Amino acid sequence: MPKALLIMDVQTGIVDRVKDAAVLLNNIHACAKAARAADIQVIYVLIKFREGFPEINSENKNFSALKNNPVMADGLVNAKVHDYIAP
Repeated sequence: MPKALLIMDVQTGIVDRVKDAAVLLNNIHACAKAARAADIQVIYVLIKFREGFPEINSENKNFSALKNNPVMADGLVNAKVHDYIAP
C-alpha cells in the first residue's frame, strides 16, 4: 500500500497565529525531509477559498467570519504555504 505524509493547514495566515510557530515549522520540516528520504510522498492540504467564498455555508460559524475578512482567499500571502516548509 502506498504511503504519504499529509501536511495540512500550514499557510502563513494560520502558522503565524501559533504560539511556538518556529517549533512547529521545524518539526514539520524534519518530518517532510525524513519522508522524502524514505521515498514517501509528501502532500500539502490547504484551506483556500474562491472569490465570493461559495464554499462557506453561512451556518458554519468557524468559516463564515472569513467572508467579511478574506484573509485566506486564493492568491493572498496568508493563503500560501509558509515559506520555511514550502514544497
